[in-house]
Amino acid sequence: MQETAYKGIKTFQKLSINYLNDLSIKKDPLFSRIIFNWSKIVSQPVAQTTQILKLYTDSSQHKCLLVGCHGSQITLMQMKSGVLLEKINLFLGKKYIQKIIFKAIYIAPQSVQQKKPIVISPEKEKEIESSLCGINDEDIKRILFNLGKEINNKNK
Repeated sequence: MQETAYKGIKTFQKLSINYLNDLSIKKDPLFSRIIFNWSKIVSQPVAQTTQILKLYTDSSQHKCLLVGCHGSQITLMQMKSGVLLEKINLFLGKKYIQKIIFKAIYIAPQSVQQKKPIVISPEKEKEIESSLCGINDEDIKRILFNLGKEINNKNK
């Protein structure tokens, strides 16, 4: 039983590493910023109906972002591509992506469920914040802070 679980963890780890390598996150930190902040950059409704597939350099050395969306939305997304391109580059602070390519993919519908804000004691908040003081990246710090709040809330 333990050996099976270990093989499962190793398989998951290998798949995760391959997926991250495919996304070029390790090679390109700006690409990871786009992925982790996609809903902030393009708005929540667009983020729910799209998926970043790949970042690549085309034959004319332009950085291209391959984005998947439902087939019925490709024309609409292509019309919005100029605005989306501007939003991405504005978020990154420089003209990094030159082209957005859209590809038809299946995206499972997401249930729209409002999350209730998690309330914990100020002491617990300070405890979580102090444990994150060594992290410089604000996005990662915010994500870990929210995770800490959820864990504390479930342990009640």
